[in-house]
Amino acid sequence: MRKKFQPIIVLVLLLATTFSAFQPVFAQGPFDMLCPECHGTGKISTTSTCSICHGSGQITVWEECVTCDGSGKIAPKITLKRMNGLGTLVWLDWVARVEGVFHNEEDKGTYGVATSEVHTVTTTYYHSSPRTYFPPHEDVTMTIDTPEIELLTDWTYTIYLSSKDDITCPSCDGSGGRSVLATCSECNGSGRVTTTQTCLVCNGRGYVTNQTAVNLAIFGVTVVIIGSVLGITVFALSRRKRQEPVR
Repeated sequence: MRKKFQPIIVLVLLLATTFSAFQPVFAQGPFDMLCPECHGTGKISTTSTCSICHGSGQITVWEECVTCDGSGKIAPKITLKRMNGLGTLVWLDWVARVEGVFHNEEDKGTYGVATSEVHTVTTTYYHSSPRTYFPPHEDVTMTIDTPEIELLTDWTYTIYLSSKDDITCPSCDGSGGRSVLATCSECNGSGRVTTTQTCLVCNGRGYVTNQTAVNLAIFGVTVVIIGSVLGITVFALSRRKRQEPVR
């Protein structure tokens, strides 16, 4: 009788041990409890000082100058106030002379070249001035002669600055921009960053196997099995004793 129940006992113990071994990979069951490390979230969050702003919440960024678009230079504003054209003699040669009065409106001086256009019925003549300095906030008169025009020829004219040197940007003093403080984008100004990683205690499940409960269950099953075997054995022995013939 005892040999009949030995495979059953072994099978029950094997099933209980297997369930205990594989319980952590199954869904939450009767032997699970909340992970004491992550409290059921499956994640561990840690807060540390921001490595970008070093805890200040602000960083220094380069702000490009809007006046010069970051180049550090601008084209000076030099305006043509008035112009005039007349015929005159230059060393007994008759020339068409064009005069222009230019005003430098900037706080800094610069150099430039003026060009005149003299138009006849058939031809347009272009002549340029020497490279000329324009002091800040002053008028400069530019005179350009056109010797190709003959006396009594009808002509029209214009004059303009064909080139001018850029000047240092007054807004950024030539730097192209400036350094300003801005809110750190890494920590949003808090000076601290929070990182989250999978809990290593429960491997992200949020709960762990209550080994005490598993051990008690195995112990209870073992006690029941042993008690059943003993009971069956006692019952069998008593039955056998009753069946023995009286000698």
